[in-house]
Formats: sequence, C-alpha cells, structure tokens
Amino acid sequence: MFECFNLSLGDDYKQKLDPYSNLSRDSIRSEKQKARKKLRDFYIDGFDKIDAERLKNMWFPSYDISSHVFISHSHKDIEKAQTFAAWLKSEFNIDSFIDYDIWGFADELIMEINEAHSKISNNLYSLEKANYTSSHVHMMLSSALTEVIDSCECLFFLNTNNSLTSDEKTCSPMDHA
Repeated sequence: MFECFNLSLGDDYKQKLDPYSNLSRDSIRSEKQKARKKLRDFYIDGFDKIDAERLKNMWFPSYDISSHVFISHSHKDIEKAQTFAAWLKSEFNIDSFIDYDIWGFADELIMEINEAHSKISNNLYSLEKANYTSSHVHMMLSSALTEVIDSCECLFFLNTNNSLTSDEKTCSPMDHA
C-alpha cells in the first residue's frame, strides 16, 4: 500500500454520487466467497482439530485479490462504500475491495464452530472454548485484512458518524452493533 486517504462523507454524498447508487451491485462486486462447505470438511485427524489455514482461505480469501483500493468503512455505511466503489469503477476503472462483498462474517463462523465444539447444552457454551474459538477466528480475520490491505495500492477510510467512537477510535472490524 502506497497511500491512505481519510475521506469524510457527509449527508450530501448521496446527492453527489446519486447516479452511481443504482448501478448493479453485480458490476461492482465479486461473487461472495463465503464458505459453504460443512465444517467437517476442514477437520484434521478426526473431530478435534480444524485446518485453520484452509478455513481462513475459504472464509476470508486474500489470495487472487486484484483490487486497486481497500475501502475501510463501518458496516452501517455499506451502501456508502458500495456507491463510492461504483463511482471509482465507473469514472476511473478502479477496482475496490469491500470485505462485506467478498468475505463471510466472522461471527457466523464463530457461532458455527461453537455449535460444534463449545456447546454444553441448549444455549450454553463453554466460556473457555468459545473464547478460544473467537480469538482464533479474529486472528484469521486480522491476518486476511492485513494481506488484502498490503496488496492494494491505497486505502480509503470512510470517515462518517458511524466509523468512529466519541474518543476518535474505530470499532473495526466488528462494528455491527
């Protein structure tokens, strides 16, 4: 990555980028690569070990990403990010990476693993196992984010009311509240 841009998008972004908001999402995003294989397809030596590298590559693929820019955004601003990506593509033929359009959700993967490995009884989970799962999945996500950001020429941070907390910190990558 060569450059980062802090892009403030106010409420008037829609007016300026409105012609791009109706572009087909298929034209600006790759086919979602969510892992739809069964978790058992990633087991090693029985039921207790999961091939984390294969799972990461399926759920958060970072190989073969040919995007020019990485768009960092609050998930509450996905429409803004997609509209901005459509504008970049239409006006400059710039391909953008938006994690939402390509990757599976970390929380879904955590829940699937916890259902298979951490469940004690109905809606009760082993805290130790659930924490272990969560930490590993978030490390996979962090690693994949770093790989994709490094492969892009620049990063655009969409600076909106949703992207920063009151003390000017991001909630990324898990700001879905």
